Amino acid sequence: AQSFAAPFGLGGCAELAGQLHDLGKYTRDFDRVLNGEPLRVDHATAGGARLMSAVPPRLRPVAEVLAYGILGHHAGLPDRISDSNACMERRLEREQAPLAPEWHRHMPQDFDAVSNELLGVTCPPRNPSP
Repeated sequence: AQSFAAPFGLGGCAELAGQLHDLGKYTRDFDRVLNGEPLRVDHATAGGARLMSAVPPRLRPVAEVLAYGILGHHAGLPDRISDSNACMERRLEREQAPLAPEWHRHMPQDFDAVSNELLGVTCPPRNPSP
């Protein structure tokens, strides 16, 4: 993901989304799926939920942009708010299954670099007019 997005100046953002998009596979229920049990496991919401809970409030709007991609990587981009249980806010409010401790290696210690990258592309600095 990082190498595909680097030409657009979003390599760090794509790398983080790629690392978090399947975070819900670090659960016991997903292990059961891998062992052949016919369970339906929402593995996409965990990454978006962890991302949103880890960022400081000032970076929440930036994190939402990445969370949309993480939550929608199978079913398409969710509405932010709606009556549907599939909307972003309802999915992020749901209690998440406990994750295996290894998931921590996917969460950056400092979200500022990714945030600055996304803000730099979406809100480039303005050049004053001569």
